[in-house]
Amino acid sequence: MVNCETVLNGYKALVIGVWQYLNNDKVLEKLANVHIAVADFLDEFEKLYRIQYPKTGPIGLSDIHWRSFISRHFDNMVAFTQEWTRLRLQELQKN
Repeated sequence: MVNCETVLNGYKALVIGVWQYLNNDKVLEKLANVHIAVADFLDEFEKLYRIQYPKTGPIGLSDIHWRSFISRHFDNMVAFTQEWTRLRLQELQKN
């Protein structure tokens, strides 16, 4: 027989542990620095690209594409966590 409380505590540790890690001040600072570095790189790339291809209008790599991508990525992480947790809880209820 499965001890539901033990399994549930294991799931909690996994899910909560990941989000505690991601919300750690040092990790948040590193994530923010990476976000800024990627946006800066994309801005510089777009500048150089537009020098080489002057007829090209603004592409918006950092403002539109990067910010949109990273926002969707974190939305997907939240949705996955919620769905994963829901399915694990359903699995526990069956047992």
